[in-house]
Amino acid sequence: MGSDSKREFARDLQKINPRRLIGRASENTEEFFLSLGLIYNDLKDLIFFDVILNEIYRIPDANKLEISAHAGEFSGIRNHIFRLEISMTHEFLNFLRKNSQVFESLEFKDILSRLRKAQRDRWLEIQNVAMGESPSKAASEFVKFLLRVRNNFTFHYEDAGKTLRKGYVNFFFKGEKSEANEFAYYSLGENMRDTRFYFADAAVQQAVRQISEDDEAQSQNENLGAFIKSMNETIWPLMRAYIRSRPSA
Repeated sequence: MGSDSKREFARDLQKINPRRLIGRASENTEEFFLSLGLIYNDLKDLIFFDVILNEIYRIPDANKLEISAHAGEFSGIRNHIFRLEISMTHEFLNFLRKNSQVFESLEFKDILSRLRKAQRDRWLEIQNVAMGESPSKAASEFVKFLLRVRNNFTFHYEDAGKTLRKGYVNFFFKGEKSEANEFAYYSLGENMRDTRFYFADAAVQQAVRQISEDDEAQSQNENLGAFIKSMNETIWPLMRAYIRSRPSA
């Protein structure tokens, strides 16, 4: 297959004078929205990776135990994307908390007023969660879950060993015996493509389940999905309103 037959990212390319985005006195607002644009791009990339994974590769049957290199690779990659989404969501909330002064500016309030009411309300809900002002106990537990997964399994490896060991022990030695934990599986090929240590994936997946508690794991997954959906549906219109609000250079 020639390179000319590869798919392209087809979309409209728009432009704006760069001085309209950076160059005014309101540095806090400019830096906030520049960062928010990067956050949106990173969020889109993670969603894109997940979509591509599901479109290109066969999805193992969730109702049937499959012991194969494919099922292990697929599950490991999907779990990694999930952990990255958790970490990114936690960093996003930290970002909002550290930039809370921007929310009080007249410029931000004007930009926020340009959103539809549903979008504006959803953004304010996100803002409240970031500031610890959400009255929901579920929101508080969700933030704690994000923090624990982020600190143990994504951006910080130096202290992950003990937690991973516990996950490994619980999966292989304490869990109900099945074909999945009868052996510690791996693929050791001649290159990265053909190599994966599935037992390490099993340990981290078990450890994440322990953090969220088995009976709450599905709820936390749903919370994460709903929160990412809210991020997508609010950052995009907020960025659009910001770009459209910028004065001429």
